[in-house]
Amino acid sequence: MIAADFFSEAARFWAKVDRTGECWNWLGEKNNHGYGRFAFWQDGRRERVLAHRMALALTGTPLAPDMVSRHTCDNPACVRPDHIVGGTQAENVSDAAERGRLDLHGLTAEIFKVCRTCGVAFRGRPNRRYCDEHQPGRRKDAS
Repeated sequence: MIAADFFSEAARFWAKVDRTGECWNWLGEKNNHGYGRFAFWQDGRRERVLAHRMALALTGTPLAPDMVSRHTCDNPACVRPDHIVGGTQAENVSDAAERGRLDLHGLTAEIFKVCRTCGVAFRGRPNRRYCDEHQPGRRKDAS
């Protein structure tokens, strides 16, 4: 992106931000999780980035591609640069768990399964492959 294009994109970006509150909320397009998305043209292609990542880039603190952005305010729509810090995905998940925002719905639900050893149907978690009798590592009663 050449310099003139950069400044026009920056102006277009900040025009979509409400800076009146503690959080600077994104007013443009959002994804299903409430995070803002910003679209721009680069090399003849339409590119889309998360708005909070763009805010960091525009203020001179771009994140490496393998880094995630962590909202200290827990507001997905916030693009205020001092409310966003870089980190690993593990740190981001840890933050969410500590703040009660981690959604594990469906990850531990019991579902209908068939034992790989005996073919008996049982209800188990998605990672289970065997019924209780044939579960590897399970001690049998010495009767």
